[in-house]
Amino acid sequence: MRRYAAGIRLSWATLLSAYLLSGCLFEVRDPDANGVGYASLELRLKPSANALLKRATNTDTLFRLDSLVIRLSTSGESTLVNRYPISGRADTGNIVIPAKTFALAPLRTWKAVIYTIDTTASPARVDTVHRDSVTFIVKPGDTTFISKTVNPVYAILRARLVSNSPASLTNPVKYVRIRVDGVTRDSMPVGPALRSVDIPSTTTGILVGDSGTILRTTNGGLNWTAATSGTTANLYGVNMPGTNAGFAVGAGGVVVKTTTGTSWSTVTSGTSANLYATYWTSTTNGWALGAGGVILKTNGTTFTPQTSGTTQDLNAAYFSSANNGNAAGNNGVILRTTNGGTNWTAQTSGTTQKLNAMHFPAAATGFVVGNGGVILKTTNSGTNWTALTSGTTADLTGIYMTSTTTGTAVGKGGVILTTADGTSWTLRSSGTASDFYCVGWTSNNSSAVAIGAYSAVSFTTTNTSFAFQPFGTKSFDVLLAYKYFTPNTSHTLLMDAIDTLAGALRGYEATKTVLLSPGKDTTITPNSSLSKCGYSGLPACTP
Repeated sequence: MRRYAAGIRLSWATLLSAYLLSGCLFEVRDPDANGVGYASLELRLKPSANALLKRATNTDTLFRLDSLVIRLSTSGESTLVNRYPISGRADTGNIVIPAKTFALAPLRTWKAVIYTIDTTASPARVDTVHRDSVTFIVKPGDTTFISKTVNPVYAILRARLVSNSPASLTNPVKYVRIRVDGVTRDSMPVGPALRSVDIPSTTTGILVGDSGTILRTTNGGLNWTAATSGTTANLYGVNMPGTNAGFAVGAGGVVVKTTTGTSWSTVTSGTSANLYATYWTSTTNGWALGAGGVILKTNGTTFTPQTSGTTQDLNAAYFSSANNGNAAGNNGVILRTTNGGTNWTAQTSGTTQKLNAMHFPAAATGFVVGNGGVILKTTNSGTNWTALTSGTTADLTGIYMTSTTTGTAVGKGGVILTTADGTSWTLRSSGTASDFYCVGWTSNNSSAVAIGAYSAVSFTTTNTSFAFQPFGTKSFDVLLAYKYFTPNTSHTLLMDAIDTLAGALRGYEATKTVLLSPGKDTTITPNSSLSKCGYSGLPACTP
């Protein structure tokens, strides 16, 4: 494409006439030699590998980008700043940016700095997600085409509070807050990381989670009270073959059992492998499964290893009878037994995604969910599996079917899906961006609870009435902020673990100076360094 400065187009005949009439030498020059150049910038936004969730409010939980900024600079010229409205999500990369063309001084090295921002939550706060640059030289009078994939750049702050002696933390921690360089950047209600739930009756249910957490309800999930677990290990799976009798498994091969629902005692499993799932067909016939393909069969007292035929982690199991059962795990592994686990046979799942949860509402009909929005269904007891369209790419971590056609699946980022026909799924708004790990329904299918990282959401059979339930805790690991901070620079972080329910700010604080790297987790782990504040005779907590 040829363009001419000042918009004058001269023919060679005109130039030759000028030369002849002048009677002197005339230097014929390309009229474009000193003309302005053009740069046409074609941009692609690279989505982040992480789901860019923001935790500050329930109304602004995603990076919904609204602005593209292109800053053009070169030596000896004024910097040009161009800003364009855009619309889309940073985690899925579904943002189309038409090519932008700029008139620039030619024969110079220009630098274009490109970044995207989200000002949705507050125009005063700028959250930068993508930031990248490209250099180029423009030709006089010509258009130089530049194609650039713009990389995400952000800092992730992960707050982790672990109490080796929970009794030493005298207040119920309800909120965690992070201040960066004196500015509050994020806060959220917290609770224990709850991993598994089983509700064997219309009113009684058990939740288990990190640091040996066991919570029990006797009123259908309206209230939960702590039960004595007898362990500080993380508990990953629970199954209640009776209303008050059940078993939970967890890290390091821990197994705990109860006959009352309130007090639990440890049972020797004979393995140190992490156990991720357990299923019981009665109080004296059960299985525990876990890391490295471990499968243990038990009568509740002794545990006998079974040969799984896989070294993949097994994360879920379901038995429709004492003989017929299925298990699922990493790398798309699905196993089936028809003789109580004496033999396990690998089935074709059609996926290599990690499979996290399994439920059979009937002996022949079952469902499995996994990472990347995977949902699989079988109608012949687990021999063949068919992929269903979930409508999400979020990692799905829990599923419960109230019938062969109706059910609920949950996942990371607060995802809740429901189905009314056993095939198509509808994404629901849960009211939280916290990750869910499991979902369970009461025996009469009247109410359910989805549990996960530091929160629970209860809902009814309408699947549209959700209630957010934070649980107080003294040990948690929570992602607080996916936001842009100046990378490769030291920042002063103040983390609060506070209780505001008493009408005053009181709790614990820790200050740390860290170097934040773009696109990487930065973990803040106050433990013995926590300082108590806000109580009588102690300094006030930072407001």
